[in-house]
Amino acid sequence: MIFAVIIAIATALSAGQLTVELSFSTGQVNMVNVDGYWTVRIDGGYLWGEPGQPELPAVPINVLLPPGKKA
Repeated sequence: MIFAVIIAIATALSAGQLTVELSFSTGQVNMVNVDGYWTVRIDGGYLWGEPGQPELPAVPINVLLPPGKKA
């Protein structure tokens, strides 16, 4: 089973939007119970969130923009 994450990056591109699709296998996405709370973790990622809000898994990526375009 494959988990797919769609990350939409709003940019000032003439096309208006750039979409990057990442796929994770079930072995890379884990549910972990820490002190009675369940957390989703992704291998190679980290947890991100504001105090008092749910921590969500994040995976840093680099996106190469077309020549002459800026984010």
